[in-house]
Amino acid sequence: MAGAVEFQPETLSLVAAADLSAKQFYFVKVDSNGKADLPTASADRVIGVLQNKPKSGEVAEIRVLGGTKLAASGTISAGGEVMPHTDGTARAAATSGNTVRAIALEAAASGDIFSAMLVGPYKV
Repeated sequence: MAGAVEFQPETLSLVAAADLSAKQFYFVKVDSNGKADLPTASADRVIGVLQNKPKSGEVAEIRVLGGTKLAASGTISAGGEVMPHTDGTARAAATSGNTVRAIALEAAASGDIFSAMLVGPYKV
């Protein structure tokens, strides 16, 4: 088996591509080397939310489905659809065509850590 990928129900373990120790509860993607990294564009396909604080080369624990905490980048309403911002934080999915990745379980303001339910991606 190439690489050391561990998959448990709702959680995926990948090697961190960079120092993500200050990015707990941010959305992450898989980079071209198969490592966990932050999204850099709105078109990036995120796979879940970082649950720990790995440094480069350490194991990143990623929640891919179910309940999680998220870091908010703006105002989010309880029950609102959530999508990743280009820096990996969460924002309200208010525009038609946005890809939803979570439903907020509580209201949040920019800088808050809030509870959410990850869902399979779908378009607004």
